[in-house]
Amino acid sequence: MVEGVALYLQGKGHPIARARDAGLAKADDSDSAAYALARDLVVVTFDYDFRRLAFELGCSVLHVRAPENTARRRIALELGNILALLEHARPQLVTVLPKEGLTVSGRSSARRAPPSGRSRRQRRARAERSGKP
Repeated sequence: MVEGVALYLQGKGHPIARARDAGLAKADDSDSAAYALARDLVVVTFDYDFRRLAFELGCSVLHVRAPENTARRRIALELGNILALLEHARPQLVTVLPKEGLTVSGRSSARRAPPSGRSRRQRRARAERSGKP
């Protein structure tokens, strides 16, 4: 987990456990996922392969696809939605997209969550201004 994201989540009162702090810095991804699963932790990762493995093993995962330099800001904008989605059902896979919005995958469904803070009408007006259908 990128340090800025870890510090942001911790500053918002969410307990975090970095792999290095748990003695898993050199551990295999499956060991890290097993650690998270045993403690009912949400895995936060930028790594697609680790995201897939952790979710397959039954972990809830926050996969950050935003570039590292904007990840903290993207998570801050979407935090309310992220928390609501992760609390709704377990296991859950929430992906923070690079520009706006989230994707959500449960065991039996996948959907795209709307960007936070914008109504459907606001998003439509923005798309019309930019020339997108």
